[in-house]
Amino acid sequence: MVVSSQNGHDALVRAVRALDQGDIETLPGKLQQLSVLLPNNWAQRPFHAAEEMLLRWLLKNMTGNTANAERVRRYPHTWVVLKYVFWDMPHFSLAKSLADRKFITVLQQTLKEVAGAQLDAPQTNGTGAGDSDVEMADAAPQEPTSHPRKRKRSAAPSFDLSEQKQVHGRLQTASAVFDAIGFLMTKCELSSLGVDTTPYHLMGLEHVKSLLWSSSAEVMKVLAPLLSLCNLAANQSELNEFDDLTTWVSTINTIWDLHQRSASDASDVAIHLSASSLMLLSKLTGVPRPCSIPLETSAQERWARDLRRFLIRNLISPAKSAFLNRKSKEVIELVTAISDVSAPRVYAMLFDLATSSTEAAGDKASKTDLEKWDQAVFDVILASLEEVNSEGRRETVDAIMEIAAERNVGLSDSSLRDVCKQYALGPNGENWKLLLSLVKLNPAVFLATEAGQVLLDQVLQKTQNPQGLSTEELTGASRFIVLLAEGYANARDLPGFTRTWLKYLSATEENGSPDVLWTQKELSATVSRRLETSAKTDQLLDILDWLAAQGSPSETLARVRILDAISAGLEQEEYIDAANTKACDVAFSRGLADKGLPDAVSDGRWAIAERSVLRASLEDVERIWARIKSDVDRVVRKSFKHNTYAALKCCVAMWVASYPDGPLADEVATAVCSLVDKLEKHQSVVGQTASSVLLTGECVSWMILESPHILSLLVKRNGELPSFLLDQIASPAYEEDFEPALARYKSVVENENILNNHKLIDAVVNRAISLIVSSKSKSVRSTYETRIGIGYLLQTPTETIDRAQREDIMKRLVGQLSTRANKTEPIGMAYWRPTLSLMVKVMEKPTFYDDMALVDLERIGECVLKVHRRLKVSTPEAVLEQGDDLRLFDRLATLTFRQMTSGTLGEREEKYLRDAAKALAIPPGESDVPVRLIIQKAFISAIQQSTGLKQKNWDVDATLLQTFIGATVEPLLLKVDNWMPQDVVPLLLALQTINPMDYNVLKERLSRQVPSLLKMSGQLLVKGFHSAAWEIRLFLATHFSAALKAPLNMLLSQDEDADRPEMDKTTLAEYVDAVVHDMDEVAKLGCLKDFLAGEAVDLRDNALRLFIANRLIRNIKASKPTPDSTDFDLSQAHNILCQRLTNTPLPEFILAAKGLLLLLEQKVASLTQWNIDSTLSTVTTVCARLGEAHLTQARAGSELTSNDCPPLPWLCRLVEMVIKHHRLRLDGHFHILLAALQALLRRVVARPSGAQQAYAKQFTGLMRLICEPTDDATARSHAAGGGGGLDSDKDEAKRYAGGYMYLVLMQYVKLQFECAVPHEVTETLEPGMYAVLDVTTADGLRIMNDAMDPAGRAMFKLLYSRYQQFGKWTGV
Repeated sequence: MVVSSQNGHDALVRAVRALDQGDIETLPGKLQQLSVLLPNNWAQRPFHAAEEMLLRWLLKNMTGNTANAERVRRYPHTWVVLKYVFWDMPHFSLAKSLADRKFITVLQQTLKEVAGAQLDAPQTNGTGAGDSDVEMADAAPQEPTSHPRKRKRSAAPSFDLSEQKQVHGRLQTASAVFDAIGFLMTKCELSSLGVDTTPYHLMGLEHVKSLLWSSSAEVMKVLAPLLSLCNLAANQSELNEFDDLTTWVSTINTIWDLHQRSASDASDVAIHLSASSLMLLSKLTGVPRPCSIPLETSAQERWARDLRRFLIRNLISPAKSAFLNRKSKEVIELVTAISDVSAPRVYAMLFDLATSSTEAAGDKASKTDLEKWDQAVFDVILASLEEVNSEGRRETVDAIMEIAAERNVGLSDSSLRDVCKQYALGPNGENWKLLLSLVKLNPAVFLATEAGQVLLDQVLQKTQNPQGLSTEELTGASRFIVLLAEGYANARDLPGFTRTWLKYLSATEENGSPDVLWTQKELSATVSRRLETSAKTDQLLDILDWLAAQGSPSETLARVRILDAISAGLEQEEYIDAANTKACDVAFSRGLADKGLPDAVSDGRWAIAERSVLRASLEDVERIWARIKSDVDRVVRKSFKHNTYAALKCCVAMWVASYPDGPLADEVATAVCSLVDKLEKHQSVVGQTASSVLLTGECVSWMILESPHILSLLVKRNGELPSFLLDQIASPAYEEDFEPALARYKSVVENENILNNHKLIDAVVNRAISLIVSSKSKSVRSTYETRIGIGYLLQTPTETIDRAQREDIMKRLVGQLSTRANKTEPIGMAYWRPTLSLMVKVMEKPTFYDDMALVDLERIGECVLKVHRRLKVSTPEAVLEQGDDLRLFDRLATLTFRQMTSGTLGEREEKYLRDAAKALAIPPGESDVPVRLIIQKAFISAIQQSTGLKQKNWDVDATLLQTFIGATVEPLLLKVDNWMPQDVVPLLLALQTINPMDYNVLKERLSRQVPSLLKMSGQLLVKGFHSAAWEIRLFLATHFSAALKAPLNMLLSQDEDADRPEMDKTTLAEYVDAVVHDMDEVAKLGCLKDFLAGEAVDLRDNALRLFIANRLIRNIKASKPTPDSTDFDLSQAHNILCQRLTNTPLPEFILAAKGLLLLLEQKVASLTQWNIDSTLSTVTTVCARLGEAHLTQARAGSELTSNDCPPLPWLCRLVEMVIKHHRLRLDGHFHILLAALQALLRRVVARPSGAQQAYAKQFTGLMRLICEPTDDATARSHAAGGGGGLDSDKDEAKRYAGGYMYLVLMQYVKLQFECAVPHEVTETLEPGMYAVLDVTTADGLRIMNDAMDPAGRAMFKLLYSRYQQFGKWTGV
């Protein structure tokens, strides 16, 4: 409703007076009318009688116990009207009216009625009806959950009392009440007073606040039902129709902050609010288990944050203070006493808040005191669990112990052992979740005392029968054992865990079925990882001696697994020297033969031997071989089994250690070759089991991927690679298996250790080449194998393919041309594109295959064109794809002719070129024109650049060639007026071919076609062929620029709603260069002025304008500024760019910065002193604006998407360019540079980010550039500046800088106190500060000392001490 101020006020007065007319049933319509009039009447007027009358009338009719009064209180529009009245009335009048009409009493009565059943027994469970944890015995039945889903999204509030009492009606009232109270709380803030605040207004504000300044018992009559309504909302299935619930909990916080403080506040919160608030927070945060909440994510996070802050400030912190000062647990006991029914959620949330409040509240109590507090809360909760049912007790203990384990809460060993006895090892079975929390929190519960060891034995006894555990219990038990090993390691008692491990592992080995719990890989990995950090070498030797002494069969098997873990953990030299060979000796001792051992035990023995060999000296290798030789011989004699693979890996390590001159080299090599032969025979066996096939494949993959040096050794010994390995390296894999096959191939051909083995590499490459079927087979299989072979060769390093192989590849590929091109089934570019890529790769090096002729190139091009004709090129994407493919063909043609014309030309080369010249003289067919154009262009380019042809006086008539080209191109140009999509690429090729031709020839042949070409480019833009359109325009700009009207303006959008012309940056730069190439300097400056000073029709063109302006600056010659201010020059362009830098978005900022850098570096003579000062002032201004933006975001509480500051590096580069190229102009103006440096330093330090260290490094470079100038920098400045107070001597430059730079150092010290500077950033900045100290005089140091406060002097003293220690010597 749009009304004037006076008319609106009159309507409001009439509406207020109408309230007394009619009966109560007409009130809803009147209130709805008022809710529309009041927002439109928010004008600053001196009188608010209508609003005050309305407020008093409503409060009067809301007072009382009658049904009509309750209807008014419950009606949402009543509170909507009150909300607007609260905001519109002056503070003093509002406070008086609310007090006179007992607003707080009305509010309490309304909330009591709306909260309903939830306040009948407010602290029995702390939740509303329908809580997922408990149900109240006396709660009213809840509405069916399907009703809210069926209700319309915007259902009108009802004035019927029975409907108002339903859940949906109560929530509607609650939403309106929260909004109204929120407006009233906003009215209590100073910001609501406005700029013309007087003491009278302040007094009115305090009167409003005093309405809620009452005892906590009175305030609880408001807060308790409000919190219950929050719980009610959280229990619903959906809340879509309610606008914004985000501020509900913060409103509760604000009300509580206004109440009258007293010593009993914490107790009152515990009695009245703790259960419901803890229950609600538990659901919001998902502690101890997730709960579905209908709130939006932002609202849920806000509720949780506000409620957590409320409870910590008003419940947890006072309770902690009382305990630490008086040992009082009263508050915590009150919370637990009234929350027994909902214990799992309430107790877990209470423990979570109590153990996390230290950081949240900024508590500075000692660690011992905090541990006592945590223990007290824990004890109170455990004591209160006696009144909770068994299931609730178990869930509560699980939850709080999980929280304690995550936060490493310091609980006593005795209390944890009691928890373990009562809840983890009770009569109902083991609670593995609780046991995990206990061992994670404090393993000493099971290790430190005899009682703990008894508990541990009880737990570990359960692990001997894993079959009796469920999947979840098995996972928990596995994790428990791993954490137990971590606990032993932390206690530096790894020998103790080794004994425990052997005890239970040997028991399972004795039963013949190794226990998955004690043989898990994670356990072995944990022992290996913690070995060297938890045991000294003498302890490790004691472990090995003890293991060697265990002689029973089951212990002998079990110790191999333990020795395997120990062997894998040896990394440091000290431990390797002590235990490497001894572990192998123990593993192969006591006549433990490999025969009949379980696979895991056998593999472990061979793995121990393999590691020992890899780390042993040559003498130890001989001793290890003597120890294992009998087992190796046994494996060689037997058929291929699981242990053959492990033995092969061990023998390969032995061979590598002995190669080439070791005494065992020949003997070990024989064993390895025997095992490889056994593997080859086993692989060829038909009818193997799946596990056997998998084992064989794993063995072959290991040899190729992880140990390719064995392939080299086999080739050197036998002269060739076993065929089965060669087949696996370059196999014709199926398409889905190609990536693994390619990985195997690359692991060989790219391995630096075997590249010198030419036999191996040649065999592998020849195998890949053999997949390219050279015959004219038309089978699908041959085509597929060829594609696989091409894929292998494309991944082969060029240097590994010799000339014979390159010629073989080309011969095979060329031999397939006619077959592939004429196949009935379509072969797309998925075949031809890799084929062309391989041809280009091969022809980059000299390659002359048999019968090489120009016709091969023509056939290759024909094949590509046939594929695209089949695909029917009609879209911009297809045109781009065709252009990419033809560019590949162009590259191939260029390389081919370059080979024939480079170096010394022989008879073969001359014959090829003469035949090519004759063939090119023959006019092509219409379909072959694109191919002919590419070949002609490559041919002409090659013969023009060849020095060998000139030495032999061998030349081709250029005029004749141009005639040939013209004859080829003209038919294409005739199609310009009626072009089709398939004509685009041929036409572009034609333009590329004739581009190098003489201008007069072009003018003669193309002048009539220029309008048609320009028209065609416009049509291409409209149809989306942007790249092709701009290529045509680039050609026209290069040769016929006069035909283009405003060639640069056509780059910009002429209409805000029109699509922008798209082109890549390279084409855009070439286009601008071509347009301005023939312009004089005045015209270029005019264009530059238009693009910098003109306004864009489309804001999207601003970045494009800056890009074009930068390109124009590159093309303008540097000259001295003009004395006439009316003439535009580069100095004025610099000023405009500085202005753009201060108020432009990031993409345009970067372009403007690039333009300034270009002027400062390359156009030095064109700039004045004003430009240099303006650059530095602009840097200072931008830094200040970045700081303001950051501060605004921080005050608003918004989270930054990224803390990085992309403008900062560009600002540093601008300052760097001034220092490098304009040092002389800083004489007398150094204070401006100083301000820029201080602003940059503040931005580097004040805003933490991922790139902060990089920014600091760049700033340090500026400091060193000023204080440690190079001879080159000062000489360059002297040459550019030509005289001044500062000459080219770098010592004088240092002295000059020393008079100012100490101020930057003082700024750095000051920022150390204002900002939290990360240590790595400080380390990066300090070398720059050391450079400042190098040039600072004694007077400067005295000034700094006098200007700093005591804290600053102390900080500077530390910096100066580090400077004396590290800063004076640069390492030269």
